[in-house]
Amino acid sequence: MRVLFDHQAFWMQNYGGISRTFVELIERLRASGVEATISLWYSDNEHLRRASLAEGSMPAPTAWPLARMLKRRANIDVVEFMDRRRSVRALKRGKWDLFHPTYYYPYFLEHLDGRPFVVTVHDMIHEAFPDMFKPFDPTSANKRSLTERADRIIAISESTKKDIVRFFDISPNKVDVVHHGPTLDPRLAVPRMDWLPSRYVLFVGNRHTYKNFERFAPAISKVMKEEPGLHLVCAGGKPFREYETAMLGELGILERTIYTDVDDPLLACLYRHAEAFIFPSLYEGFGLPLIEAMACGCPVIASNTSSFPEVAGDAAVLFDPADEDDISSTMLDVLRDADLRARMAERGLQRVGQFSWERTARMTREVYERLI
Repeated sequence: MRVLFDHQAFWMQNYGGISRTFVELIERLRASGVEATISLWYSDNEHLRRASLAEGSMPAPTAWPLARMLKRRANIDVVEFMDRRRSVRALKRGKWDLFHPTYYYPYFLEHLDGRPFVVTVHDMIHEAFPDMFKPFDPTSANKRSLTERADRIIAISESTKKDIVRFFDISPNKVDVVHHGPTLDPRLAVPRMDWLPSRYVLFVGNRHTYKNFERFAPAISKVMKEEPGLHLVCAGGKPFREYETAMLGELGILERTIYTDVDDPLLACLYRHAEAFIFPSLYEGFGLPLIEAMACGCPVIASNTSSFPEVAGDAAVLFDPADEDDISSTMLDVLRDADLRARMAERGLQRVGQFSWERTARMTREVYERLI
């Protein structure tokens, strides 16, 4: 079986969830005997480089500095142009049985020559919260076009499948649910860092719009006033912007809030030593940090919306992310009960055992085989 993956996620992201999940999937597909190829001219994606999946498909070393200069000085994206060109060439060569694009740009439709393609839908955030995106953002229209024309659709949760059916009026019979596996190995954790507070809760990733940080911050400030020794650690995403610093200052918690960039070993360390991981997002297609935290033995306190109940099962304590008081009271209940946190950590380790990338690859391969 020959499956062709394209460049999109690896052009869009140097580091991020979508590209990482495709790297994990492709590694396992290759291990199971699938001839999985990535069409790519160049990528600075860290996950791709670590896995060495695209060896032999990078340009000469002198090409990359020139491309960066043109992007910076003239806003000419040479990498996107060349990556797409490489993908079109791979499609036209025809040395594949099935095509699996890594994002929603429909450039490839005219080059399929009647052969099948599968599209993975990672979430329906653009459809659920259209006001949070620019008016001319093409993501939703492109996604709708591909889901209508795809031979099969993979949704990463039952919640996402329901939203695909609801927003796009797609037959549920066309959609297969394939969960992700854990992307973080707890064994990589570095020793506890000297700068970590003795007590802290952990927030991971971006903080913009639907991530709900602006409602979470007042909620955690109430908790921190009740628990004087408690700190907040924000890991990943971008450093605090000016308005966030001002907000945290007005709430009186800026001095007890820490931002840090992370790699996998540090992130595993942060999960391992946190009193709880807090995930207040309004919507997630799957929510990889849920199983990252559980894999590291970290109690999870999360939203009760979208895919959270499905992924977390009985391992997490859930709150209403639109209710600031509910967020605060739920966190306090968990933080003041050490026995409860121990039970949550144990249930989390049991729960995460139900997810694996080998299972993801096997189920994805079954989707392919039904089409070929």
